[in-house]
Amino acid sequence: MPRRLMITVVCFNISVVLSIIWGIVLFRIGLRFPDFASFSVGPGGMAGQKNLWDTMGWGVSIVGLLHIFVLAPVIRYIAANLSNLRYWAWLAGLILSGLMIFNGFQTPYIATVLGGLSLWGLLDKETLAIFVPRNEDAGRPSTDDRYR
Repeated sequence: MPRRLMITVVCFNISVVLSIIWGIVLFRIGLRFPDFASFSVGPGGMAGQKNLWDTMGWGVSIVGLLHIFVLAPVIRYIAANLSNLRYWAWLAGLILSGLMIFNGFQTPYIATVLGGLSLWGLLDKETLAIFVPRNEDAGRPSTDDRYR
């Protein structure tokens, strides 16, 4: 496996840990404050009246659980298959790196740096030589196992 591709796998694994930490923080915040509207008047209502803002704490908890049980395993699955040099994992890694740069699943600045480093590793010459066939190989059928 190329060196810079290992950097990408490490960045994805760091992102998994940060996603779990961020999910726990969001879940705890949502449980701590299940009724955000009880502290202030929500839009279009008076204090004590039920509206959309009353259940926002539960929504924050659900987003935290999604970080823990959906986002972190998906990123880890992509990283594991990228170490096995799977072509689909390379494509998914490109998409994930772009989302990390511009969206930031966790803390925005850390995700931007991790996304940039992982994109750098995915678009390296050695990595591209593994995943993108050259022109003379374009017409031949692939017998390589990683293209399944």
